[in-house]
Amino acid sequence: MRKTLLTLLGFILVLNFSIAQEATYFEEKEKSKKEIRKEKKKEKDRIRSEKQAVGIALIESRDFVLMASTISGVSGATLPVRETMNFVRIKKGRVTVQYGLPGKSGGANGLGGVTFEGRIQNFRISDKGDKKGYNAILNFTSPQNANIMSVSIFIWGDKAQARFFNGDRNVTFDGKYAKASETKLWESGLKTVSRF
Repeated sequence: MRKTLLTLLGFILVLNFSIAQEATYFEEKEKSKKEIRKEKKKEKDRIRSEKQAVGIALIESRDFVLMASTISGVSGATLPVRETMNFVRIKKGRVTVQYGLPGKSGGANGLGGVTFEGRIQNFRISDKGDKKGYNAILNFTSPQNANIMSVSIFIWGDKAQARFFNGDRNVTFDGKYAKASETKLWESGLKTVSRF
């Protein structure tokens, strides 16, 4: 009986040891810091890509507005501005570029700046893929100016940048984008609207 008991006890010990080894074999290994960083970066890239797709869809459906939180000119000085007054809007076949300095009045638009509105003449898209961003370049004409003006809009995730070119007048808008048809903006009433 003692031999049977020892054999049974030995068998139980071997069985417990093999079950314990099997359990540790199937346990998920603890991730290294490098693996955790890689997973976080992958998740961040996925979220940025999803947000960028929304911006691309808004531009391509011609229902896009970039509301600038900062603007900068040729001198390179960056100024914080009111988002609802400083914007680049694409709505159907038209574009509006408006900017004004905070706390100022007057100017061509009564807001301390300028408002250009016109019809889009040319629309080019350069999509370099999820990781490199999306760029839309459009040219437009406006009764406020004899030149053909240009706006280049770059989308990266949920942020956007627009560069407005009009001869020697170059303004860079940095901010977030939204759906133009659902956004309330403080638009100057002193502009001349092109109706061609």
